[in-house]
Amino acid sequence: MLSLTGTLQRVRAAGRRIDTGLSTWLRVFAWPLGLTGLILALVAQFLFDQRKLQAPFADLTPVWLALLSAGLFGLANRHVALESESAVIPFHLPSWPRLVVIGLGLVTCLVAALGFRDNDIKPPELLLWLVGLAICLLAVWPGRRGTADPAPGFSPVRPPFAVCRSWPSLTDGVHLSLSWTQVALLALLALGAFYRLHDLYELPAEMPADLYENYEDMRYLLQGTVHPIFFTRNQGREPMLYYLTAVVTDAFGLSHYSLKLTTALIGLATIPLLYLLARELFNREVGLYAAFWLAVSQWHVSLSRSGISFVLLLLAVIVVMLMLVRALRRGRVLDYALLGVAMGAGLYTYKPAPFIIPAVIVAAVLVALPRQRVRTTLAGLGLALVLTVAVYAPLGAYAITHQVEYSRRIEVQTNLLRQAYARQASPALAFARMLGRSLAMYNVVGDGNRLFNPPYQRQLGFATGALLLVGVGAVLARLWRGFNVLLPVFFGVMLVPLVVAMIPPNDWGNVSYGLGTLAPALIAAALVPAAFRQMALATRPGLRLEFALERSSQTVWSLQGGLRGGRKAVTALSLVFLVVAEARDGWLTYFYAYRDGLPGHNFPLERTMAQDIAEFSDTGPTYIRVWPYWYNGTVVRARLESEYHIKMKPEIELSTPASQIATQLPAGRFMVILNPADRDSLAALEAAIPRHVLLERRDYEGKIAYLMFVGER
Repeated sequence: MLSLTGTLQRVRAAGRRIDTGLSTWLRVFAWPLGLTGLILALVAQFLFDQRKLQAPFADLTPVWLALLSAGLFGLANRHVALESESAVIPFHLPSWPRLVVIGLGLVTCLVAALGFRDNDIKPPELLLWLVGLAICLLAVWPGRRGTADPAPGFSPVRPPFAVCRSWPSLTDGVHLSLSWTQVALLALLALGAFYRLHDLYELPAEMPADLYENYEDMRYLLQGTVHPIFFTRNQGREPMLYYLTAVVTDAFGLSHYSLKLTTALIGLATIPLLYLLARELFNREVGLYAAFWLAVSQWHVSLSRSGISFVLLLLAVIVVMLMLVRALRRGRVLDYALLGVAMGAGLYTYKPAPFIIPAVIVAAVLVALPRQRVRTTLAGLGLALVLTVAVYAPLGAYAITHQVEYSRRIEVQTNLLRQAYARQASPALAFARMLGRSLAMYNVVGDGNRLFNPPYQRQLGFATGALLLVGVGAVLARLWRGFNVLLPVFFGVMLVPLVVAMIPPNDWGNVSYGLGTLAPALIAAALVPAAFRQMALATRPGLRLEFALERSSQTVWSLQGGLRGGRKAVTALSLVFLVVAEARDGWLTYFYAYRDGLPGHNFPLERTMAQDIAEFSDTGPTYIRVWPYWYNGTVVRARLESEYHIKMKPEIELSTPASQIATQLPAGRFMVILNPADRDSLAALEAAIPRHVLLERRDYEGKIAYLMFVGER
């Protein structure tokens, strides 16, 4: 027994010596290992870009390179200190009187929610619900003592960089002082605003079907008779975007542009929030990199300019993650309550938002488990869920009483999935295939829907795609430090709605459902350049090599060399390359490749039709001959009514024989818009109406978009 114990002790001692020696060598070789991993990731991403859509993984070489790069960089960044304060302060339940007040506020919210069952927000019920929320928050608001004495171990937010710049005040008593961090963040906001607002009126030029439904919902809302808590058109939509759009339409009026402007501003507001989250998890440098990646991300830029509620999903994920980190770090009752408010508000954004709640629970438990804070953390989550119910109560009351309307969209998708999986030989293998395809959207093949991106192109840029490959290794190598476990948990859970919505066997990842994973993905990508720079600036000297030839204990020949300052220059050039490559990739992908992939190179077919009809309205009426897969008559009608205040004439149905078209036209002057392929209708009109003029409207490619037959009877 004693011999066995001694053997175990010797094994442990040998293990410690090996670990110490390995750590020493890793510190010495950290920068070369990191550079090698980064280069391999760039090569892997380049090879991914060469893969064909028909067989993107026929050659697994880039996959093996990606795994190797992740492993090398994970080893290299083990000793780099990037995480912020990682202590988890235990949560203490409020006193019984405060709990009673919280219960009273919850009951008030539930009672007020009963008034929302008829899908109309009325002032009395809305006011009562707000009073209930106010009661809950006032019950958890820290008193004077709690404000003055933060929880033990709580460290306030670190001050900005010491180097600041001050400008002379314009008036006495006014002084402006900005840190370099704040200046950089403002510059990133300006860059993000340029990517989201540049040429917004023209790109995209036309409303897709979903956006037209939003337009009609906004018209219904702005009439002022009913204010829905759930918009039932187009299989149902959550209400938050509509009421945010109403604020923008007060200044710009209801139009295609105001719909796009609303989501563009939401996307712009997401940039500083991602910075705050990355700074809370790591430091300001990681936060600035993450904000930059998001500012120029073609994925986020495209959905920010869409006018549809997709972009709110990412905003909700970031705010909830930020509130969760602060709640775990501070242990304050108010922070857990605000976490609940954020989760409840997220349920008003977009359909995949409910997945945020299990992500919060799993992440919080995994953070608390090694710190032996599970019980108190679960108590804090319980309080957060109470506030979630209070915030969600109005929409929840409608969902319970109108289950068919509320779940129609999910039911349609479920039926499609049930039929698709029933045709598969192995549903498990089909699901695994969809999981692989969803992961491929970041680096290999993206969504095939050309309305929001170039079809079948990776969703990340070249630089962020490569950095994500090594960022996975960087995160996994330091998984239990700080709050790093939040990144894979939120990425994995928010990936679930993307995977389950994919229809096997040939569907690819949906950009809207997958947007919730973008925050952890970009933070992982931002971790890499910050860690790489820290390796280059390590205080230890660079790698030194010595060679010597000795004879009879005397040195005959020796050679000494080392790598010192060169690594700083290589690091700086690498970071500049990554930043420039990502900005260029985002610009070219959205403003050129995406534009070229739209019908007619983004030719505004419906808008041009409406403009021609409006210009001819003083001369006579205009009719449109229906043709399959050509134009959206509802969009033309909406543009005529909103921009020109003109009612569109009835369309000439395709079922109407060409020989009978002329009999439906009035006496006097008129115009008929025809598809250039509709030769029969054109020939019938020319034969029946001798006095006519035929005009052509061409798109940006020079092709005939439609014909305008102007005649007189």
